[in-house]
Amino acid sequence: RPDPALVAMKASRLGLAAMLLSIALAGPGCATVKLNVQVGGLLVAYADMKKGRFDEAMKEVERVEQRTDLPPEVRSEAAYVKARVLEGQKKLPEAIAQYRKVLMLAPNAIDAHYNLGNALFQVNRSQDAFEILGTVNAAALDADTRMRFHHLYGNVLAARDQSLGAL
Repeated sequence: RPDPALVAMKASRLGLAAMLLSIALAGPGCATVKLNVQVGGLLVAYADMKKGRFDEAMKEVERVEQRTDLPPEVRSEAAYVKARVLEGQKKLPEAIAQYRKVLMLAPNAIDAHYNLGNALFQVNRSQDAFEILGTVNAAALDADTRMRFHHLYGNVLAARDQSLGAL
């Protein structure tokens, strides 16, 4: 049975894409068009990030973050994309702080838990990574993410001198 938090997170990302699509369907004067353009900025930022264009991605995210009227799910998604960009730029302390912001806005954001744990592990904070990863319901993850989660969790356990627990 899928975890409701994972379903909500995936629905949120699909919702962002749907809002962008609605730009094409909305006529002039539609009140949501301005918000949809900002959400579209997040999708552009995510695409730039995936292509390794981190500076461009950061500019898009920061442009979206300037809005004060964003719904909470868009604000948390902007924080998540910003954290991923910072991680791509190898600015791990800033990425860690940003992932924590995501979790304050969306406590059930499984991807943010995983990525925060990974970033903490990369800066040799295995105990903190262990605590964060311990909050993830691995059974609710899709197969690929679950495999990556268990690999990371095993590395964290090994780093904490708990090799037997990693098996």
